Amino acid sequence: MKKHNYPGKLIVAEGLDGSGKTTQLGLTKNWLEIEGYGVSLLKRKNSPLVSANIAEAKQEKSLIPITYSLIHAADFSDLMHNQVIPALKSGFIVLFNKYVYTSIAKDYLRGQNKDWINKVYEFAIEPDLTFYFKIDADEALGRVTQEQKENDYYDSGMDIGLSPNTSISIKKYQSQLLEQYELMAKSYKFVTVDCLKPIEQQQKIIKDNIRNLLLS
Repeated sequence: MKKHNYPGKLIVAEGLDGSGKTTQLGLTKNWLEIEGYGVSLLKRKNSPLVSANIAEAKQEKSLIPITYSLIHAADFSDLMHNQVIPALKSGFIVLFNKYVYTSIAKDYLRGQNKDWINKVYEFAIEPDLTFYFKIDADEALGRVTQEQKENDYYDSGMDIGLSPNTSISIKKYQSQLLEQYELMAKSYKFVTVDCLKPIEQQQKIIKDNIRNLLLS
């Protein structure tokens, strides 16, 4: 990843599904706009060019590990060059739900070489601030609906043969994904947000860190 010199700021949220990232980023966006900032809220797998292809390929269960990696990289590249960078150039604060770190973690769990993964994503911009929404895997799964758990063949880890049982597979997959987030949180010095704390306390941590960033 490379640093940027654009006037805007890139703020990222990472963590398991069910950790409250979407709720907290929504609250953060509202707060920043009230403060007078232009804000762009983006999320992974939301490229106008690629997201529909990802959804179709997942529905058909046609992605093998290498195509899984490359199609998500294409999605991220489109978002980066056509939405993130233009917003940063315009002085916006970009809030990104599940940034490149999630892609790296999921690719690694599918057996991809870390050096290769990092090379694929070397075009990515280094965030100015990354929040890691820390939560136990069982607690996170308890916050996700049964339909969400079972509908995604890939986010339940069924494609990598962790278990023929969906419930067992998703627990193993989420636990392994959590391990990757924990490692990256230490390596990249993410700001940890305890997801078991009340929403207001989580917001205070987020606001305090963003204020410090904007004043620096």
